[in-house]
Amino acid sequence: MTILQLATALLMSVQNTDAILTAATRQQAITVATQAIQLTKQILQNNRQQSAPSNAMPSSVIPSVSLVVGLAPDNPVAAPLISGGSADAGGEARAPVLSLDFTAGAAGDITVSAISFHKVGVLSDGAITNAYLIQDGKVLCQYDSLDQGILSFSGMSLSIPAGQTVELTLAIDIAGGLNAGNTIMFSLDSSSDITAFDADDNAITPSGNFPLSGNKFTVATV
Repeated sequence: MTILQLATALLMSVQNTDAILTAATRQQAITVATQAIQLTKQILQNNRQQSAPSNAMPSSVIPSVSLVVGLAPDNPVAAPLISGGSADAGGEARAPVLSLDFTAGAAGDITVSAISFHKVGVLSDGAITNAYLIQDGKVLCQYDSLDQGILSFSGMSLSIPAGQTVELTLAIDIAGGLNAGNTIMFSLDSSSDITAFDADDNAITPSGNFPLSGNKFTVATV
């Protein structure tokens, strides 16, 4: 027997009892039984409401526009950089030294407008005669400056569609007459080395396992 059935039976029993209970006692019992019935009904109604499936649509979480940067699977391996025996002889041209993947999140397109790389090693800034960013085998842009080891590219308009990945390769020309055995490598040290915007021109802070460092390259002379 449920609580509701028990309370109802109690109420009917009290209402039909004349000899055992006084009028006052019987009225108190009727009041208690009635309250028990009302309380039980309220509990059952609340349980039904809580267990009923909701027709309300769940609030959708709108993903934010994002940019993830990482080393490309085909990042150049360590290799010699060929420098001629004299300054006039020149050195290796468009030698790839670092490849990076730029991946836009699914929420929207990204535009990269500037990138700064950090040069590490004993080669001086003057040993680099030119630098390029290459996409799909074609030169996307040439560097703007190389100052105190910071190699800067600006004025770019690299568009990365939502959910897509674009690979960029940093390549350099080196001078002739360099000392054999000198080394050089390049890296992106932090998200601040990349300037990027979404479709509404809002600045985007890239994420990645910074610093993203390329391999070490060693000068060889011929």
